[in-house]
Amino acid sequence: MSNYAKKYSFQSVGELDVDFQANESAAESENLPIGIKTPLSFGGDEGLLKMHKTYPDALADNFRNMIMTNYGERLGHYDFGGNLGELVFEIGSEDGDYKAMQRIARTTKKYMPFITLLDFEPLTIKNENKSMGKIGIRVTFSVPQLDNKKRAVEVLLFAAA
Repeated sequence: MSNYAKKYSFQSVGELDVDFQANESAAESENLPIGIKTPLSFGGDEGLLKMHKTYPDALADNFRNMIMTNYGERLGHYDFGGNLGELVFEIGSEDGDYKAMQRIARTTKKYMPFITLLDFEPLTIKNENKSMGKIGIRVTFSVPQLDNKKRAVEVLLFAAA
């Protein structure tokens, strides 16, 4: 015989709707951090590092980082990223832009399928001496499940002095 008077199952314990809604609204009002902002910077009063506090900001940052990543740079995911490093000096030509768009579309479909790609714009800025100064791209996208607003990320692929 047991020394315990009663036995209860945790399956019968729940959370009242009122308590659940109060906890949910308190969490929303706190504006909790979602992810680390890149490039890394000290957070000051916010904490050790600056953080994203909204899903759209975190998504845009993650998408930009994915585009900037070359194959083999992400441990365990050999094909992760846009792999645009080898196309740097082809960006701006029709063939180079097409290859870049294919690579971005392929990695987005595999690793971030919730993103809808809209536009691709190559960016080339020449120095005063007419040589290549900066090469980059701008990708416009939306996230229909989130809010369907148009967002854009700019990625600088090459900068020369």
